[in-house]
Amino acid sequence: MRESTLSSPSAAFTEIALPFPRPPTSELANKLVSSTIQARPDLFQIVTPLNLLRIKQMLSTHPNRPFVDSLCLSLQEGSGHGPIRVGSPQISHGTIVDHEYGPMRNANSSWQHVVRRRKPAVFAGLRHGSAPGMVCGPVFPVPKPGNTNQLRLVTDQSAGLHSLNSLIPDDNRSVRFDNLHDLGSALRDFHRHHGRGPRWLFKSDVSKAYRLLPMHPHWQIRQVLEEPKDGEMQKR
Repeated sequence: MRESTLSSPSAAFTEIALPFPRPPTSELANKLVSSTIQARPDLFQIVTPLNLLRIKQMLSTHPNRPFVDSLCLSLQEGSGHGPIRVGSPQISHGTIVDHEYGPMRNANSSWQHVVRRRKPAVFAGLRHGSAPGMVCGPVFPVPKPGNTNQLRLVTDQSAGLHSLNSLIPDDNRSVRFDNLHDLGSALRDFHRHHGRGPRWLFKSDVSKAYRLLPMHPHWQIRQVLEEPKDGEMQKR
């Protein structure tokens, strides 16, 4: 028997959520991008440590089947590409260096130091090489808060004509996650029903949750990192 019937807003939302959209037909029909993805499958892999079979088993009784089926398909083929804003520019020529910070970034003597000492966790899965259709966004170092002697890398996903954020419609830019107020409500609800607090309370670390989700190849090709030292392109 469940000890409490109060559901989290995030969990409750999955019962009414719309299915994850698939890449638009216009994107899949882009010959330039598709040819690059087909020619370099080593650069555009679908990799995740998540156990898809186990997830399907755990969600077998979930009432929102269209949403669950789209989730499982996204884990299998890659997610993150869509919805896309109507009228967004399509990639129609070679590699795009889509940034406005080139002079500032290249003039920063600390950039080379940051690139050379980048953490594997930040650049996990990078591959060398550039090809037509890749979009390179602006990446530059900024001082860490409270310590100007250390730098961290920043990726501006809103800069330029082909930025990732510019592709997303305004009404699909927010997600409702559980917060401390929701936790407090759940604890009070539990206490009202049982006259005590829960015996166990677990906290999930979701700081790297998005790194576990495989990205669709047509979304990956829009997220390229460039090293200014030799002009080589690297894909995140």
